[in-house]
Amino acid sequence: MEVDNKKKIISLVAFPLIFLCILLLFIFLWQKYGALFFSAEKLQEWIGNYGILAPIVFIVIQALQVIIFVIPGEIPQVAGGYLFGMVLGSVYSIAGILLGSAFNFFIGKKLGLPFVEAVFGQKNSGRILGMLNDDKKKRIVIGIFFILFVIPGLPKDVLTYLAGISTIPFGFFMLVSGLGRLPGIIGSAVMGDAAASQNWTLLIVISTIALVLFLIGFLYRDKIMDLIHKHSQGKRKPEVE
Repeated sequence: MEVDNKKKIISLVAFPLIFLCILLLFIFLWQKYGALFFSAEKLQEWIGNYGILAPIVFIVIQALQVIIFVIPGEIPQVAGGYLFGMVLGSVYSIAGILLGSAFNFFIGKKLGLPFVEAVFGQKNSGRILGMLNDDKKKRIVIGIFFILFVIPGLPKDVLTYLAGISTIPFGFFMLVSGLGRLPGIIGSAVMGDAAASQNWTLLIVISTIALVLFLIGFLYRDKIMDLIHKHSQGKRKPEVE
C-alpha cells in the first residue's frame, strides 16, 4: 500500500514538474530556438544547415514534438517534405513520431493513471480507457484506436501517454498509431514538397483539404468522441447467470 501511495504521489507531481521544465526551457531558449517550431521556413533553414546530419536532427525534432505535445506537429512535417521530398520527408517524420510515441507510451505506463489524468483530464481519460480496455471487443478496439489517430484535430500525442496505461500491447500500439498518422504525415510532406517545387496549385488544394479536415476534427471532436464511445458500447446483452 505504501508503495502504491508513493507511486501516486510521484505521478501527480511528475506532470507539473515536466511542464515547468518545458516552460523554463522555452523561456531560456525561445529567442534562439522557440520560434522554429511555429515557422516552417525558419525550421527548414535551421535543419538544412546541418548538412548530412539534417535527417537525424529532423527525426529528433519530430520525436520532441510528440513528447512536448503543445508543439504543433504539422510544422515539422511540412518542413520535412520541403527539405527531403515527399517520400523521405514522410519516412523521417514517421520515424521521429514513433520514437516520441514509444517514449510517451512507457512514461504513461511507468507513472500510471494519475499522471495521464493530469495530462488529459479525468473524464476523457476514463472514457477512452473504457473503450480501449474492452478485451471482449478486440476488433472494435482496433477500429477505435485507429480512428482516434487518423482524425485531424484530435489530441494524438496525448493519446500516446494514455495508451501506456491501457491493455493495448506495445507492438500493436506502434503499428496502429503509425498507420493512423500516416495520411496526415504524407499530406503534410506533399505540401512541403509542393512548396519546394513551386507547385502552387497542388499546395493550395492539399492545404485547403487539410484545413477543412482539421477544423472539422477540432470543432466537433467532443461529438466525435461521444459517437465513438456510444458505438463502442453497442447493445449490451443481458448476462446469463
